[in-house]
Amino acid sequence: MSTGTTPIPSSDDHEAASFDAAVFDSAVRHCFEKIDRLAERLQRYPLEAIALAMGAYLQEVLGFLLEDGACTGDEIRQYLRDFESGILEPKGSTAENESAQP
Repeated sequence: MSTGTTPIPSSDDHEAASFDAAVFDSAVRHCFEKIDRLAERLQRYPLEAIALAMGAYLQEVLGFLLEDGACTGDEIRQYLRDFESGILEPKGSTAENESAQP
């Protein structure tokens, strides 16, 4: 029977979430390092070819995440908007500085 109240997370739940976040952050750093080393080996290819291949790979990975229910279509769209903004309007860019002026 449900009481309609939200259970208060225990300290064990908080510690588990913190541990999971730490493990995830470590995995992200490890993956980034591996991809960085791969990028060094791909330097002999044109940047356009690397970008297209990486884009196709990203498309496949995001499709798997969606199929597995790890994220929603809206979450993928938001990720792609953020991704695009990071490329076209990096922090501290001239475009950002110009838009901040009156």
